[in-house]
Amino acid sequence: EIRQAREQRAKTMITKLAELGVELNYEQVKGIAGEATICRPHLAQAMIEGGYVTSIKDAFERYLSRGKPGYVPRKKLDPLS
Repeated sequence: EIRQAREQRAKTMITKLAELGVELNYEQVKGIAGEATICRPHLAQAMIEGGYVTSIKDAFERYLSRGKPGYVPRKKLDPLS
């Protein structure tokens, strides 16, 4: 359930970034993540590869940190489920 929530969050972030002109491919991001669950550093790496930012720090400062235009809050999971 946590993995699904994180993957949905990543897809939502990719959609938000596309609205800002940052075109990322979900399959590319998934490839960067490998067997790991997709998270923001993987999105940042895809942004570097796409030429949208110069570093992971740049990606977070401009797009991926809380309060930035590409940020999506984590879904709160019910600990009893």
